[in-house]
Amino acid sequence: MTTTEGKRATFRQRYEEGDDGLRFQDLTYTGNFVGMEPVTDGIKGDKMMRSRAKSGVLERVSKEDVLRDRFTIDELNDLNNYLAWNIWDVLVMRATEGVSGMIPRQEYEILAFMHEFYRWPELMAMTTEAVGGAQGIMDIGASARREIGTKVNAVHDWCIGAVGFGMGRCGLLALEAIKPDEYVEESNEI
Repeated sequence: MTTTEGKRATFRQRYEEGDDGLRFQDLTYTGNFVGMEPVTDGIKGDKMMRSRAKSGVLERVSKEDVLRDRFTIDELNDLNNYLAWNIWDVLVMRATEGVSGMIPRQEYEILAFMHEFYRWPELMAMTTEAVGGAQGIMDIGASARREIGTKVNAVHDWCIGAVGFGMGRCGLLALEAIKPDEYVEESNEI
């Protein structure tokens, strides 16, 4: 048996100003950044995405920010670009998972995400109204701090935003089915 006496974990160093994280693969993401340097994965990519943001939506927000009714177009586009990159970043380490010459799984998924983008705003508006508005939604989220096993957690929250809004809207933008300044109300609902 070996010990790590005198050794300390170094993962927190990855988030220091001058540390761009560990590199495992040389992969890049273009997304909606046509004509710009591609974005890499990991912590370095996160820093690149945050530096390209035109708004402060990717920074720490206050309760007042959360309770605001609407995002600006810059905020929506920054959030959309970040979530689409974030999904790519999560998946790049498993780039061949589910690949099949017979079943185009990724194509089915992006098609489903685009349909979710069109459908979810109505469902989310009804849900928000039923629970008493934005404060009601926050109260549901807060229940995860005091109740065990509620299925209310950050993963489910991330999936709603990243899949329905991030990938659905991004796919529609990539196909030029919508423009960056369209579906503002629907995007805000999600």
